[in-house]
Amino acid sequence: MKECCEIESVLEQKAKDANRELLFADYILTREYLFNNIYPEIGSKLPNFTYHDGSHVINVLDNIYQLLDDAINNISCETLYFICLSTLFHDVGLVYGREEHQRKIGDIYNSAFGKGNIYKFGNEKIIITKTVEAHSGRSIIDNTNDTLKYLGNLLGYSEMIDTRKIAAILRFADELAEGGQRTSDYFIENNLYPKNTKIFHRYSQVYRAVISTKDSRLAITYNIIFSINAIKDLVIDQDIRLKEFLEFIYARIIKIDDERKYCRYYCDWLDSIKEISVDFNFWYDNEYIEIGLFPLVISDKIVPGDSGRQIDKLYPAYSYSSIDQILRKCLGKMNGENQYEK
Repeated sequence: MKECCEIESVLEQKAKDANRELLFADYILTREYLFNNIYPEIGSKLPNFTYHDGSHVINVLDNIYQLLDDAINNISCETLYFICLSTLFHDVGLVYGREEHQRKIGDIYNSAFGKGNIYKFGNEKIIITKTVEAHSGRSIIDNTNDTLKYLGNLLGYSEMIDTRKIAAILRFADELAEGGQRTSDYFIENNLYPKNTKIFHRYSQVYRAVISTKDSRLAITYNIIFSINAIKDLVIDQDIRLKEFLEFIYARIIKIDDERKYCRYYCDWLDSIKEISVDFNFWYDNEYIEIGLFPLVISDKIVPGDSGRQIDKLYPAYSYSSIDQILRKCLGKMNGENQYEK
């Protein structure tokens, strides 16, 4: 594992420039504590899940760095500190299991070096807790998927911290943190993962992504190795058919795009990512199969008149039949009659 990734190096330099070396030193102490005491234990709690160890945290930090690109130059030392610290804590709750893990960081936070001192770290704990809670799951306020809605500015140490933007970029960077580093080729090839989790490991195995803010896109490639079974089905292995695997991948692509649009709505640091480009490479007996399809592109571009969108399909409550029914009921109430109803 890398000792210090690029975004952490930027944080260190910003801390030096702002005479806040102690802030970075505190960050490093917390990082070492979590990497030595918490993240190595998650695998024993979730042995069949894709990896949520320290390498995953580094991957998320690297994704944030790439998503920020030049915008990082305009981010203060303190805000960058909270971006990185929230990322360190975002999955620690998994030591208690998968369910509601984003809300189970309090005790772990307190156990990190010196963090139990509420007088000193109270504001920090609130910021970290709220940003981590919002990176996944459902809102604790209204039980919807809109976890970022109720976040806002909170006082840090010397400035206001925009927890919504931090949670948004963390959430999207985490969504993109898939790849071969999150699984074991050996376990996959030797059928050592349970059937109900194998498809997640296969997904990580075939997924690669490049974040290119200069090109305003996220480029994803899936290298899919398939074979043909005894009944002539195209399969990934004895448990996963190619059809099932592609349906799983298609659903994940839609989720990535949903997360991109959702997080960007709340976070202008993500404005540059305007489209997702997806390439599928199919392989059979170590031979590349050219299928002649252009990359799948999902973008924000809309050509007026070509979208095919219809208000009554997008919003059924505004269909004519619904409006007609509502108006007739209203007229009946106004006049005390039901002659307007059909």
